[in-house]
Amino acid sequence: MLRTETDVIRHQNAHAFLKACDLIPTASGLKTMNSRRFTLVIIALLFLPPTLILSQPQEVKAWGLATHSYIDTHAMNALTNESWREAFRYYSGEVLQGASIPDLEWQDWDNHLYYPETGEHNAPNAAAHWYQLARANFTAGNWEDGFFAAGVMSHYACDPCIPVHTDEYWDGHPAYETDINNHLSNFSLPAPSESVITNVSHLVVDCATYAHQYYDEIYAAYPNGDSKALDTNEDIMNHTTLCLSMAVNACLSLFHNLTIGIDPPEIDYELTHVAVIDYAHGNDYTNGYLTDVEVTLNKHGYAVRIQEDPFTAADLIDVDLLVMTCAHTGYSSSELSVIVDWAASGNKSILLTGRGDYSTYTNPEYPNDVLEAIGSHIRLNHDNVYMEGTYKPWYIDLYDIPSPSDTVNLTYGVANVTLFSPNSLYFTDERPVLPIIFADPTGYQTDQNAPAIERVYDNTQDGENGQQIPLMAVEEIETLRVMVAGTTFFSNYDHQKSFDNIVLFGNIVEWAKSNRSEFNPDNADEIGPAIGDVWSDPSSLVAMNNVTLFVNVTDVSGVASVNLTYTLGSTSNTLSMTKTSSGSYSVVVSLDSEGELRVTIRAADGAGNVAVRATFTFEVAASTTTTTTSTTTSETTTSTTTETTSTTSVTSTGTTSAPTTTTQSGPMGTTFVFAAAAIAVIVVVVVILLIKKR
Repeated sequence: MLRTETDVIRHQNAHAFLKACDLIPTASGLKTMNSRRFTLVIIALLFLPPTLILSQPQEVKAWGLATHSYIDTHAMNALTNESWREAFRYYSGEVLQGASIPDLEWQDWDNHLYYPETGEHNAPNAAAHWYQLARANFTAGNWEDGFFAAGVMSHYACDPCIPVHTDEYWDGHPAYETDINNHLSNFSLPAPSESVITNVSHLVVDCATYAHQYYDEIYAAYPNGDSKALDTNEDIMNHTTLCLSMAVNACLSLFHNLTIGIDPPEIDYELTHVAVIDYAHGNDYTNGYLTDVEVTLNKHGYAVRIQEDPFTAADLIDVDLLVMTCAHTGYSSSELSVIVDWAASGNKSILLTGRGDYSTYTNPEYPNDVLEAIGSHIRLNHDNVYMEGTYKPWYIDLYDIPSPSDTVNLTYGVANVTLFSPNSLYFTDERPVLPIIFADPTGYQTDQNAPAIERVYDNTQDGENGQQIPLMAVEEIETLRVMVAGTTFFSNYDHQKSFDNIVLFGNIVEWAKSNRSEFNPDNADEIGPAIGDVWSDPSSLVAMNNVTLFVNVTDVSGVASVNLTYTLGSTSNTLSMTKTSSGSYSVVVSLDSEGELRVTIRAADGAGNVAVRATFTFEVAASTTTTTTSTTTSETTTSTTTETTSTTSVTSTGTTSAPTTTTQSGPMGTTFVFAAAAIAVIVVVVVILLIKKR
């Protein structure tokens, strides 16, 4: 029974589950409302603005995923019982997934709040309920479910420890949370201490009451969504430190209480291989957010060592797997030589990751130096891949995963993957490389910092053709196995999410140590031709004339065909392009009207792969105009300097203008008016019917 309930919790929507647990009122509670009161409610709604009637509950994420991970990790590491501390470490993935799911998926905001002045909201009851679930599953030996429930409990218990969750929401609320997330390394907390908790609900109320004393000061320090104060306001820093310490102690004490009188699970690692994680080059997530992957590696039989100094031959003698998240400082020539010698010594594996170029801080050239040195054909592009339809465009949530039969079984059990701001990959030779994960059709590349993108697959935000963009690939170089991903997909954050990133990571590290005669990638080209930008001769296009359009297309398997599709006014046509003596492809287009000429290139290679580049645009002047210049860049470009996306316009000189914000009016406003009118009509009808009934 316990396992079944927790399984329901994990896999059903939050509303249904919370109703089953009596944490929200059932529909039957509404049936007790008499007709008079119902009439009064409807009449009151009639006079409310439609925006209030149709509004959604305010999103009230508290500490943020980074801080929840910080709190739970500090609490788990501070448990005084060594056996239970090791058990929490072993099941830390379940704990952190439980701690993140209320924000990421359930978004049951009433359970995240408690207002001590009014007694509003449900965090004390939610924390107590999940405490009981965790304790019951521990008692029954349902360890995965119990640790997951413990993580959920920690979220609801710790949210009211932040002052902004103890009173009304305002615009500066998320700014304070972001400020905390960005300063986690700056907090100096006293050593945590565990204590016996006699009443979980009372603990949460007490924490909220303590935190609430700072609400007004924080409200004043963060007037809007862009506010920052921790760097400049010592009082806010001190208040936050006290509340963060209180949250760690509350979480630690609850974890401790869950274990009282219960024997811990037996933890037995059989460590047959050695993995080293590179921390010596400013690598991504090495500031405390790769701890969960150490446990995952242990579970797959790897003893884990952390490399904090430049590599020497002695460091790698007994190492089987080298894990290198995106480096932010370069590898010396002596280090590269050491890595090359180690990689060639037999049955070794390397896992390398990148990070999108939305910031000048990132530099995929450092991991590319390693890839080039070891003889790999895989490279990280200097770009950033985004997609449409996700919470934020830099979250790449993928559900169309290649079959295990097409990925040497690496995608076995993988139904979905999420990637944060990845680079795309390109290949100096596609044949030895096996791509295993591609972007979504709505995916697109951006070039936000120099140098330019080496290989453009799709840099147009048009909702099409993004599935051409490779994001992960593997390769064998004799007995060396190489795995490259456009971003670190196995950090602590990824362990918290309900995607299958960690399943994929487990498959990869198992492949890394498997027999070299099994699961070998085929030597086959699986990437379409490389298509360059389109240009014209003459450069100025005038109606009632002809223009020759050119494009460079190359492929390791040879180019089988290149077609150009164009639209100009009411004319649309597809033409076959021919190869010129210079190696480019060309076709003549008749310009029968003025306006925008839109061009798409479709090319196939000798291995049957197809690539598409769209859309290139050219301005065609009227026949009496001779000064119009052409635009030969892709139609849509996305440019940001921080982790946000903004549409920019492209000029004929190839420069980009400042990001602009647009507003939309018309159909939405009309729909809103009709919706309000419809509501009013329905209300009047209901009132009349009720009056007649009485």
